[in-house]
Amino acid sequence: MKKLLYWSIAILILTGLIIYGFTSAPKVIRLDRHIEVTAYKLQDTSFAKPVTLALKGAFDEKSESYVGKLGINDIEYSYCSLSPEVGFMNCALEAVWLPFSGRVYANKDFSQWSLEVPQQTYEANDTTNDLYNSLNQGSTTHDTIIISIPATDRESAVKLYQRLQKDWSDNLQRKHR
Repeated sequence: MKKLLYWSIAILILTGLIIYGFTSAPKVIRLDRHIEVTAYKLQDTSFAKPVTLALKGAFDEKSESYVGKLGINDIEYSYCSLSPEVGFMNCALEAVWLPFSGRVYANKDFSQWSLEVPQQTYEANDTTNDLYNSLNQGSTTHDTIIISIPATDRESAVKLYQRLQKDWSDNLQRKHR
């Protein structure tokens, strides 16, 4: 009878460990998407430029983070990592680690996010901010550029950007109290 009790306990423990292993394992979603969006400037209401975003990497639902590549038009960043809590994306460009020249605000499941590329001083051959220069090409104004997903027009893109930025700021303040 004791042997049966020990075997029953051992089987229950083993079953519990197996169930725990499956439920606690990271849930990774592989991404390989090209998204056609529009970049807008916050102040210059006439600026609207089509942009192709390419995401190739993995989204980990458990840690709510993205790791992979990010392409914006012809510029490709490798080894990117992003967590919505941090708001910064770290990437390498041509095997050199650089701070990503923008800030990303996202909700927890990344179904909504907004990329902010801050205004930079434009100089013709300046490579310190190729992303801003690439997006601003053909424009005479210098202003923060935003790309929001999903957004169908300038108004919804700006509203989404402002809401995500506020949510991020509020969460950051709560954590530091």
